[in-house]
Amino acid sequence: MFKIAFLFLTITNVFHETYWRDFFSGHEQQYSIHVHVKDDISTDSWFKQFQIADKVENSWARTMKAQIALLKDALQDVDNQVFIFCSHNTIPLQSFDFIYDEVMTLKKSIFAYESNPHADKSRSCYQSHRDIQPIPVEKQYKNSQWIILTREHAQLMVDDPNIINIVSHYPHDQEHYPSTFLSLHNRLNQVHNCEKTLVVWDFCEQPPYTFKDLSIDMERTMLTEAIKYGLFFVRKVGVNCNLAPIDHLLKYRK
Repeated sequence: MFKIAFLFLTITNVFHETYWRDFFSGHEQQYSIHVHVKDDISTDSWFKQFQIADKVENSWARTMKAQIALLKDALQDVDNQVFIFCSHNTIPLQSFDFIYDEVMTLKKSIFAYESNPHADKSRSCYQSHRDIQPIPVEKQYKNSQWIILTREHAQLMVDDPNIINIVSHYPHDQEHYPSTFLSLHNRLNQVHNCEKTLVVWDFCEQPPYTFKDLSIDMERTMLTEAIKYGLFFVRKVGVNCNLAPIDHLLKYRK
């Protein structure tokens, strides 16, 4: 049976572990888990068993080589056909079956992308340090970090000897490499240009927004709407955030 590889990029532990365990329960033949941890995972964590041996130095603005290490580990399982990146503070908003059926039916990589706005000198958001030279401007793109890849695209990235070394010299390589790389290989038409992880960039002094208390109407409404519109995950859910107010909407909860 084809599987989804869930690739966690974490600092230490994955938050809200019980939610993830409920999400995966009953689907043991349909997924694999791979965790790249910056520090270490607690020995009593369920996710400890999935920690990969390779540990690649990374920072907030440069994570792509660590993400490729996760892809390399996951590609060893020939049944893995879809590769989904998650952070330590992500939780699923849909059931496993909902996500599995959608990604396996679509048969495309899934992430939001646009032409690299930081490489356009005519725009106010131009940033010379994010103009990825010597890649032509028309081939440069920017994407959401929490991408979903097909096996073909994952394998191409793992096998890439050149472009990653160019892009990784620039900040926010995780926001530029996947879309720019696939553009250079003329494969952006194989990407469904759509966001599947809710990341809120408003309502806070230091974005993205962190969900801390779902008894607050605004927070609960944002997640309720995300579930309604079929988003797979939400990111930046605080470790102490009480998720009980949306439990009745999460179909995988036991």
